[in-house]
Amino acid sequence: PSPPLYERHPDLERLHVPLFEGSDLAALSLPGGHAPEAWSVRYAAYTDVGGRYAVPTVLEAIVADGGAPTVFHCWSGKDRTGLTAAMLLDLLGVDDEDIGADYERSMEWWLPRLDRQELSEDEPVEGYHTVAEVIVLTLGHLREQYGSIEEMLLRSGMRPDLPGRLRNALLV
Repeated sequence: PSPPLYERHPDLERLHVPLFEGSDLAALSLPGGHAPEAWSVRYAAYTDVGGRYAVPTVLEAIVADGGAPTVFHCWSGKDRTGLTAAMLLDLLGVDDEDIGADYERSMEWWLPRLDRQELSEDEPVEGYHTVAEVIVLTLGHLREQYGSIEEMLLRSGMRPDLPGRLRNALLV
């Protein structure tokens, strides 16, 4: 389900593209805790359970209307959203340091506005903090496995012309 934050905006056109089903991720043996390495391994695992096949669909939606303003999100706006945004920025040629800074900056706006009612009882607010190192390590894990983010997405069904169309639509 959409987080309540987005349900308050009925004028948005909604396209639901799950990166994975909860049971898919639950079947993996993933590290716990909030250390950057543990988070990066979990994020990289999102691609193993199907996320890498969903990302091209999200990216196609971004360019569908010539790069019209687009919102993409997940429940907290940092995990699946952060991974998708990092892949998009990588395809646009943004360096890892700036991708990490963008990921880290996302919580500066959102965390103070977090409605505690949107969290489950056992979710600590610390799990909502973003640290640049997490997404940079994640991109590194994916590059080790696939050679590049673009290669991973090409192997996952991304059309070869999509990176160019993204650059034409989104870069000045």
